[in-house]
Amino acid sequence: MKLKISSKIFFCLFLTICLAFGCKDDEEIATDWISPTFYTADAKDDTLKLIVHSVFSWNLTTENKWIKLSKISGPPVDRDTIVITFEDNLSREERDGEVRMKFHTEGFSDRVLDLKQKGIEDVIRPDTTDLRLSKEAQTDNLKVQSNLKWEVTYTPDWFTVNSITKTGSDEDLDDYNVNFSVEENTKTYPRLDSLVLEGTEFSKVKTVVYVFQDANSSFLTDSLALVKLYNATNGGAWTKKWDLSQPVSTWEGVVIDSIMHSKDKIARVTGLELNNANIVGEIPADMFDLTYLKLLWFNNNKLTGVMPSRYTEMIYLEDVRFSNNAELEGTISDNIDMIRFLKIFAISNTKFNGAIPSSIGKQTSLELIDLSNSYFTGTLPAELGTIETLKNLILMNNFFDGEIPATFKNNLYWYEWDIENMLCPQRGTGFTNCVEN
Repeated sequence: MKLKISSKIFFCLFLTICLAFGCKDDEEIATDWISPTFYTADAKDDTLKLIVHSVFSWNLTTENKWIKLSKISGPPVDRDTIVITFEDNLSREERDGEVRMKFHTEGFSDRVLDLKQKGIEDVIRPDTTDLRLSKEAQTDNLKVQSNLKWEVTYTPDWFTVNSITKTGSDEDLDDYNVNFSVEENTKTYPRLDSLVLEGTEFSKVKTVVYVFQDANSSFLTDSLALVKLYNATNGGAWTKKWDLSQPVSTWEGVVIDSIMHSKDKIARVTGLELNNANIVGEIPADMFDLTYLKLLWFNNNKLTGVMPSRYTEMIYLEDVRFSNNAELEGTISDNIDMIRFLKIFAISNTKFNGAIPSSIGKQTSLELIDLSNSYFTGTLPAELGTIETLKNLILMNNFFDGEIPATFKNNLYWYEWDIENMLCPQRGTGFTNCVEN
């Protein structure tokens, strides 16, 4: 009887089976498994370590096929590590299992580790989220896997979903084929939009597929647009020289880069760096056939006339600078939100006029707006204050009036905008709440 008690005491002193939750370092604090315990695994990519110190031989068993054990038995050991690996759970339902330890010595009951594994999150998984299409009219398919009912809730007006067909199942995910048709793009600018795939019934999980369609243009189109700019603005007198008999790559201030089309990367003009170039005259509308431009720099020139509204067709523009062209007129188009990646918009010291449209609030990358010393009028749209990336806002010496919107104070960069010097000084009535701000 004394011997049996001593064995149990000896066992309790030397047997510790511990769990290291998600740990790579075995020395981290573990949980004693002598008392009942459990572990909940993630649906994907999860493992668990058991650390064993035992003076008796043992074996581990599990009846759950989704639980894999790196070792199922062992002799008495001072220290050993067992890794439990969980197969990915592709079901939306949680599942239960256990690992049982048996000892090869009478008088000791089994130790049981209760296990749960979370179900997979709601999934709508297209085979691509970056759908690139050629300029031609076409019919094609998009493959989608999902574990719930879903539908397409938004498409561009030039994109038609013909049918959605269930084609089979892969474990707990169903396979679908989305058949679609696209109209020919006859424009010189590319199309950029999206599809929205959204769950129905109990889940509103949403997946966005971005859709790009090539422009009906080429590097030759770019070259011709540059020649028209050169001829319309006295290119022979520019300080940045273009020899039209030489390749475009030799023309000063022209940036050429490879861009992704529907199939391969191809060379296009992506920038015009023409600050301080003695450019005189009106900008021809055909210049805006350069629809893959990212940089458009015309600071400190002698441009005149009205800026063509077609600049919003340049949807890849990131950096626009037309400051210090004292006779250049224009407005900020209501379609400015078509320019998806705009970061810098500087048109100070010009004759630009009119109101700032509320659509500017749809910009998600804009970091600097400089409209100072121009002829803008009206009240400031509240949407301007909601641009979370806007680090610099310079609007002084225009004809703005009304109140500075309350949304401005809620902007992350409110205290960096220098309202007193860069916004409040106006040439007209001005803002009624500058003192309060």
